[in-house]
Amino acid sequence: MNPEGAPWDWRRTAIFATFGATFVGAWQYWLFSVVVPRVIPMSAGFAAAPLRQKLTDTVGLRSIALFVAVENLFNQPFGHFPTLYAIKYRLTHGGASLGDSVGAGVADARRNFVEDNINSCAVWVPATIINGLFVPVWARVPFMNLCGCGWTSFMSYTKGAPDADADPIAAPPLPFAQRQPAFS
Repeated sequence: MNPEGAPWDWRRTAIFATFGATFVGAWQYWLFSVVVPRVIPMSAGFAAAPLRQKLTDTVGLRSIALFVAVENLFNQPFGHFPTLYAIKYRLTHGGASLGDSVGAGVADARRNFVEDNINSCAVWVPATIINGLFVPVWARVPFMNLCGCGWTSFMSYTKGAPDADADPIAAPPLPFAQRQPAFS
């Protein structure tokens, strides 16, 4: 959140755009659209069944429980947070190497492990259960994207500010009318 009149923090925007493209876009697509359906097959019949029938379908309920476990015991603690913190470090420390960025990302994820994963579980366990039990198949991706927008906003608000040792933010460019011509 920028104080009124402060310039837009493009570096913070770049952190979350880069994270969205790499982790949320590429990695989570592969994990949840390719790998998980092969490992945890969910039948279309379960998704289309009425709630009362779903609650008695032990195979379908087990599939949802496994999906919740993959998301909250693997993807979030060991993928999401280290990746987010590594990207943040790299984009706020211009001279950092890939190794330095990954090391700092893992260190931040370890330092914040309990708090981050409690917050994550508070959002993603109910969201995944609601998605699996109540949301029609056609609305599942939009529902999870809506939850993801809220989650990303929360993460930006609580974890997005640059660290104290980050490179200073460059001065914003002058408005177009105040710029000097490049060639005179």
